[in-house]
Amino acid sequence: MGLPPCRALLYLTTAATAQNLIHYAAPGGSTGITRESGRARVNIAVSPHHVRPTFRKPFYQKPKTDPASLKKACKASIKEAWRPKTQKVGYTYHKNACSRDARASQRRTWQPARCPHVTPSTAKKCLAKKNITRIVLIGDSLTMQLWGSLLCREETKWGFGAKVDGQIQHENVNYDQRSQRGFSVADATVGDGLTWTYLRVRGMQRAGALTRALEVAFDRGMLDQRALYVVNAGLWHLLCTTNINECLETYENDVDKFLKVLTARADGPVVWRYTTAVHPALFPRRMSPVDQRKFRSFTDENVRRLNKVADTVIRRDFRDKVTVRRDAYNFTVNLEDEAYLRGDARHPASGALKSLVSLLFVEDACDYGRLARGLVGRWWQDW
Repeated sequence: MGLPPCRALLYLTTAATAQNLIHYAAPGGSTGITRESGRARVNIAVSPHHVRPTFRKPFYQKPKTDPASLKKACKASIKEAWRPKTQKVGYTYHKNACSRDARASQRRTWQPARCPHVTPSTAKKCLAKKNITRIVLIGDSLTMQLWGSLLCREETKWGFGAKVDGQIQHENVNYDQRSQRGFSVADATVGDGLTWTYLRVRGMQRAGALTRALEVAFDRGMLDQRALYVVNAGLWHLLCTTNINECLETYENDVDKFLKVLTARADGPVVWRYTTAVHPALFPRRMSPVDQRKFRSFTDENVRRLNKVADTVIRRDFRDKVTVRRDAYNFTVNLEDEAYLRGDARHPASGALKSLVSLLFVEDACDYGRLARGLVGRWWQDW
């Protein structure tokens, strides 16, 4: 009598499997049989004291390290919450002096989780691949803070201290002999040879004043060297005594003229950085009527409008000549009293400043993931 079809199939499968098994005595003299196939080892009827559980190695996918993947990961990381990192001592350069931050929260830096923390020495190596040895910063006091943040090493009442001041080369220009109107160019050396330059306009540091200073500096050969230009102008245009819309229209025209001069005459890439956020809640509770009127337009909404105007000008006329960096605003908009000077709604403290400089090096000097590819050494260090 024949077997049913299902039982016949089961019998054939069992017989075929049995032929592929290897039979041998269980280890340790225990009773039972150990069978091993070509794919798996099975212990049958063996004392539990002699059984070693088998573990499968978890699946692990090696992270991608090609430049495109690293750049994408770093960009995503910048948009996420930045992780805090404690720094030993925090100094802030503001109003021509170095001061030590009193609050511990201001002695922290914030770093994107998947972006390298770049030193000036590394930034110099990155820029050398583009035949650049100089970074020129042009703008208002916020830009000046970035420049000074790498130079403050001690608390002083004026300047950076004798040791650092001796390493800075100043060149002052007066537009005429009768007045003090003009500008200055300060060159410092950081990171074993990186020239760290700031062009500072005396008086109101608006985009129109920066344009005039820029033209004179180029005419005098002060900016002939190939460089990376990092520029910004904004907050001074919010000191507006008329209609804010009229002030923004003036700002648009001034930014357009400034970038026309810069892109026409600069030898090197140009980066426009968004104006950092303003936090009116950090102003002192008791402000004089004069200061209240002066800073009445210093709101986050107006800073957003400033950044949008500059962005529109660049997209319209300088799309292929100027790179826009929005991250400076995105980073500071959520920090508030964690990283700003006490009683100041617009100037960051040392931790945020060093974070912004690190971001400048990561984005503009080293193009994200090139560092992790090993093209440049020593890339995960503080300066």
